[in-house]
Amino acid sequence: MDETDYDAVLNTNLKAPFLLTQAVAKQLISEKKLGQQSSQQSSQQSSQQSSTGGSIVNISSIIGKVGNLGQTNYAAAKAGMIGMTKASAKDLAIHGIRVNTILPGFIQTPMAQAVPEKILEKTRQQIPMGFLGDPEDIAEGVLYLCGRSGKYVTGSVLEITGGLYM
Repeated sequence: MDETDYDAVLNTNLKAPFLLTQAVAKQLISEKKLGQQSSQQSSQQSSQQSSTGGSIVNISSIIGKVGNLGQTNYAAAKAGMIGMTKASAKDLAIHGIRVNTILPGFIQTPMAQAVPEKILEKTRQQIPMGFLGDPEDIAEGVLYLCGRSGKYVTGSVLEITGGLYM
């Protein structure tokens, strides 16, 4: 692997999420400050609502936890995202912003459909649940982490893998 390929994958899979996290955090902090000014004027907002600063959910990969043959750059970027999520969660908690990451396993996407069936079948055999997940499974995880049920969850890594690599 040459350095250009390595850098391109890290820029896409680690630097871009870092810059997005930074931009979203700035916006959430700004909106919270505006909301606090409004609540001082109207004092109708509950204390629980005023402490909610928002939620950021990164999408990493199970490969960031376990590595993968021929994917040093991708594994490094996705592992870096886990560390970035944990550090960001600590940095942003003071603002009431929760930061978490999801590690999808093998999901029925066009990328998975491009994998030869023989390899997909081997992968299915390694998944304790016996099948690939659906994109909706990942969306449900995001909804949980962003919603009321996840209000006390930050700095967490949610594996949605059907049990692969547990």
